[in-house]
Amino acid sequence: MVVLALGVVSSALAFLAAHWFSEHKWDLLLWNVGYVIPLGAGLLGLAASSGLAAGMWVTGHRPGVRAFVLFGLQLVGAYVGYYYFQFRRLNPVGTVDAQGLPVTFWWFYDASTRAISTEKKDAVGLIGYAFRGLELAGFLAGGLIGAGLMALRPHCVPCARYRRTRVLGFVPAVEDVSAIVAQRADAPRLRQELATRGPASRWTEVRRLDERYLMRMIFCPRCLTGLLTAERLRGAFDQKHGSTVESHDVGTQVVRQLLL
Repeated sequence: MVVLALGVVSSALAFLAAHWFSEHKWDLLLWNVGYVIPLGAGLLGLAASSGLAAGMWVTGHRPGVRAFVLFGLQLVGAYVGYYYFQFRRLNPVGTVDAQGLPVTFWWFYDASTRAISTEKKDAVGLIGYAFRGLELAGFLAGGLIGAGLMALRPHCVPCARYRRTRVLGFVPAVEDVSAIVAQRADAPRLRQELATRGPASRWTEVRRLDERYLMRMIFCPRCLTGLLTAERLRGAFDQKHGSTVESHDVGTQVVRQLLL
């Protein structure tokens, strides 16, 4: 619920930005490339999904398919709400047309859609609905892709939690790696090997070597299942990721004793 609530907030802020742009004579939702690529709507969708992505990051919870469906419906609701806001801003309650009939939202939406203009035509008529369709599709695509990229992060499937990473040390040789991973079933011995072969006091020195190895624990914060990995680093001192040379499952008790 927290994740979806943050999605609502970011959607509202995104459309407030769109309203600001429209007040300055730039309809962000209709900004496109070659009339067929809804770039503005896609960017607005990305902005709208930022709250959902932030919620996933902060809580560590990976939403399932149901949550993404709800978020998609939320995006559609935000899209309709934006135009309803524009409708009420321009047509306060009680506004009537030339025949004295109340102006409805759908009349306003239809009229504004038919009045969409291009560089070659002042009002495109029914073709405006094609632009609206691209607009909505771009907004949904931007929102769902933005949130979906976050969902692709490594996670624990049974717990639906994003995995966390803890750097255990830097060691200079592959022999050190072999000695460390050999103790992966025994937390005290694993800790001892790490302290002996990759003490924190030598990390700066080891990181300056042309080739060194980064020992890392990747684990689920809920069930504490873990993965002990060794990555070969070459080159820059501040390199944070390299090629994985070894990767081994580690039991819950070992992770708990080693990290908590």
